Amino acid sequence: HSLFNDLGFTLIINDMQNRKTSVKKISDYLNFEFGSRTVNSNLYLTPFGTYGFEQHFDYHDVIVVQISGRKKWSIANHPLVYLPTHDMKRKPSIMETQFYMSAGNHSTIILQPGDILYIPRGFVHNATTELTAGQKGYDEPSLPSLHLTFGIHLDCDASAQTLLHLAVAKFFSQSESSENSDQQVMRILMHYAISEVGRSGCDDVLPEEDRRCLLRQSLSLNNGWDEVRRIRKIDGITNDTELFHNIL
Repeated sequence: HSLFNDLGFTLIINDMQNRKTSVKKISDYLNFEFGSRTVNSNLYLTPFGTYGFEQHFDYHDVIVVQISGRKKWSIANHPLVYLPTHDMKRKPSIMETQFYMSAGNHSTIILQPGDILYIPRGFVHNATTELTAGQKGYDEPSLPSLHLTFGIHLDCDASAQTLLHLAVAKFFSQSESSENSDQQVMRILMHYAISEVGRSGCDDVLPEEDRRCLLRQSLSLNNGWDEVRRIRKIDGITNDTELFHNIL
């Protein structure tokens, strides 16, 4: 109680989709509509006049539903990381937050009960219940903010690189004769080459700064062999032992 009222701590209840049937129905619906891997939901109760989280970006898309109270959201106008995946999650640097959240580079939105906000993955943002004079809701009672978030976790297998992987798999699957050992080696090496080309030069580089990253903007920056493992289901390879046996 003192952490909330005196120190301004936010109360968080995770996995609301597993705790309340009505929330689960919404999560299941969103999961169906987006074709996502999973949709989880968290509940946030923040006292008036405090911040919930420091500036950050998420590797998943977020839908915010304001239930009661008011909350001011500041969201960058452009993504810091373009369509990030979970292994690209990191804390923005001071210089990055200063730039992306500077005047003219971000938008401010105050949510009231019933409002819904969508935040795409990769966009730096923060939220506060501290309102300043002249802002919407400033003169209303200083109530805590209660909002529900839905995190939409996508596999992100939608990029130029994935298209090339699928093309390779399709080419070999349409072969008139059964695949011989030479074709198996060629297929695996082609997948590896595509992954290596897409990954080369992309570490810690924003897409707009280096166009070499265009091939894999929406895929995680794993090493080449990890990428081959990722697409093994496309070619019907069921385990890593079989995969590497085909190369030897």
